[in-house]
Amino acid sequence: MKTDLRLKITFVLVSIAWRKVLGSGVQAHAPEEATKVTSVPQIGIIGSRTCSNEIANIAERTGKLIASRHAILICGGREGVMEAAARGAQTAGGLTVGILPGPSKMEANPFIEVKIPTDMGHARNAIIARAADCLIAIAGEYGTLSEIALALQIGKPVVTLASKWEIEGTIAADSPEMAVETALGFCRTR
Repeated sequence: MKTDLRLKITFVLVSIAWRKVLGSGVQAHAPEEATKVTSVPQIGIIGSRTCSNEIANIAERTGKLIASRHAILICGGREGVMEAAARGAQTAGGLTVGILPGPSKMEANPFIEVKIPTDMGHARNAIIARAADCLIAIAGEYGTLSEIALALQIGKPVVTLASKWEIEGTIAADSPEMAVETALGFCRTR
């Protein structure tokens, strides 16, 4: 059952990438059965590939909460905030999806179950923003800022946690619990 869900999610995410982000004109259609998977909330976790232990703990707790609420965690699949969040989600039995910047599945952290290599570098941030129903930005640097901007530009809600920036259009959360509840609230209204 979980394997079927992973395959369907992978198919849907790759279809979204082709249709919405790459703009190639390729018409990729998911079978009706596979598109039903999108009713499961998909929460994107964005943040720096390097982080302090404090931020890693916040990210791991956030990932656990996402999984405990039966949502799918989507991230960049590498180290830092992404790895900590995926570790948290996986320890809670959740499904983790990594949208990787390079050409190889091997670059994913060990807590990513669905590995999607894009060979697009930072341009893969657009896929993360498009694939998630809502994003939670944990701390972060300039790459995170670009993901926030892309998400806001396409109308995706962004919740910030431990952010050093105040960005118009985002919602600040004081805790992982508040961030996940806020994100799930947006998922229910989309």
